[in-house]
Amino acid sequence: MQYTLLLHENSLIDWKISKSQKKIEGFSILVNGKWEYFEMEKTHLEFFKQFLDAKISYQNIHSLYKMISFCGRGSYGHVFKYQNRISGEQVACKSLKIGSKNTQQIFLQEVRKLQILKHPSIVKLKEFYLETKHCYIVMEFLEGKSLRELQGQKRLNEEEIILILKQILHCIHYIHKEGYVYRDIKQDNVLFAEQGNLNSLRLIDFGLAITLNDLTAQGNRICGTPGYLAPEVINQAKDLDYKIDMFSLGVMLWEMIHNKRFFEGCDQSIQERMNRQYKFSDEFTKNIENQTLRHLVEKMIHHNPDQRLTAMEALNYLDWSLMNKCENVKEIDNNISTD
Repeated sequence: MQYTLLLHENSLIDWKISKSQKKIEGFSILVNGKWEYFEMEKTHLEFFKQFLDAKISYQNIHSLYKMISFCGRGSYGHVFKYQNRISGEQVACKSLKIGSKNTQQIFLQEVRKLQILKHPSIVKLKEFYLETKHCYIVMEFLEGKSLRELQGQKRLNEEEIILILKQILHCIHYIHKEGYVYRDIKQDNVLFAEQGNLNSLRLIDFGLAITLNDLTAQGNRICGTPGYLAPEVINQAKDLDYKIDMFSLGVMLWEMIHNKRFFEGCDQSIQERMNRQYKFSDEFTKNIENQTLRHLVEKMIHHNPDQRLTAMEALNYLDWSLMNKCENVKEIDNNISTD
């Protein structure tokens, strides 16, 4: 027997697991307010679920997954490590408790952003669940540490800083090109998919990301993390744009180089005051020995957004500088061999 199922973004599916928890036996779908149950041949059922993953909302997450451990907090909600009961795959699961009137809207907005924004350096959305008391976003589990943890363990060298910077710039350029502003660039939101592999960077937590049109329409609402906020954000200026991300990235770059906070304060109120009163000065970059990194920092952390580079301009400058450095090295090598 064949059925035609009309699925849309508000459809809800509940996967039915065998008693042995070794396979999916079928699924129920909410049709006109009533749950209808369907079964399929095993291979077809697997392909069907793979096709629907991250497109349609599921229900009853704990039939498919079990909680392993608590990982931390995001901009909204808590993050846990979960394990798939059938495959054994480990995933990251962001849980939002449904309480306030905007919880479901916030949840669906973040899901939508992760559905749209697909880039090698953006954490991958796998599934999402909408239930009575909680919403869940299931993402790939990242084995490596956060950039914040990494900086707490060691001082990054120039090659490592440039490797990290290039990945973030490519990612931010893509996000901006798609019409979004990230709004919360900081070391806590930069993780690595593989332990010890700095070339496996992922940007996580898109709870504050917003389209440029919505950012403009939102007016003077302050969103982000004190110490990384662009001056025009914290001073509630009009006409905010992509350059607010470049300021945050510039602060993070400065902190990677110096291995300390840019806005140093005993508490958040002091950081907020320093952030609000900030004006760029050459004093902030005079100790950066690498000329390429110094120029990039200067062109990112300027208090005037018109003086800041875009992500693409920063990438072009970085590539140009590295290419010139290689050419200079070749020229030196040629001179040495000639002598």
